[in-house]
Amino acid sequence: MGETRAELPFTGDQVGLFRAQPGRPKQTCNPSYSALGFGAGIAQGYATLGQIGFSERSGYTAIGTVCNVAARLCAEAKDSQILISQRVAVRLGDNIALEDIGSLALKGLMQPVAAFNVPLAAGQPALRVIEGGPQSG
Repeated sequence: MGETRAELPFTGDQVGLFRAQPGRPKQTCNPSYSALGFGAGIAQGYATLGQIGFSERSGYTAIGTVCNVAARLCAEAKDSQILISQRVAVRLGDNIALEDIGSLALKGLMQPVAAFNVPLAAGQPALRVIEGGPQSG
């Protein structure tokens, strides 16, 4: 019980935040948990933004199909993979190499979604560790 989980408030975000509880000593990382996988899904389109909810509970969020597409692409992405929608691929044009992975049947969507993989360059690390962390001032 040395961690607290908080979900981000935006629809489509597939990230959990973890922080140590105050007053508890820091523990060394268990080697079996030292690898962190990360995949991303990116979609472009229109969404409704604003305060959603009612007086006792509301939050600023985005809702709409584009949010669902991004979330579902993120769920399909494997470790170190970035999946993008066709609309994003068109906007990128020839600026970046893409791999067409075909149409995916995504949960909650009636039509298959054309998806593209953004391949990493050979020898390029998927994630970069920045030593030192944020500077306290």
